[in-house]
Amino acid sequence: MSDGFKQESERIGLHTYKVTQHDALQGSRALARLIKAGDVPQWSEADLDYFRELFADYTLVSGGQYGAGEVPLSKVFAMHFAGEYYEMMKWLALAIKVNFGRFFEMAAAEAAVKKAASPANA
Repeated sequence: MSDGFKQESERIGLHTYKVTQHDALQGSRALARLIKAGDVPQWSEADLDYFRELFADYTLVSGGQYGAGEVPLSKVFAMHFAGEYYEMMKWLALAIKVNFGRFFEMAAAEAAVKKAASPANA
């Protein structure tokens, strides 16, 4: 599933999630939608569905009932996260970090430099 793309794994609850980064075509479209959607509390149901489906297709889950085997999250999503919404949001945050973490880090650093250099802070 990786084909040379960045992967990151994280244990959340009883399971380990291995998220693979999207290519630049899918990633840039998703980034545009993420920026437009804003903070997670402001997401519409359509936004949540979009990101859930997009990232589940690039995630393998292991541990818990799956043992050492890796299962595509998209195949088990509905039952896997039933009643486990905290874990679902932690997984979603991981997927966003894997795909866009560097973008947000760089944008925040640039904003901090600009703010420090502004005449109001002199």
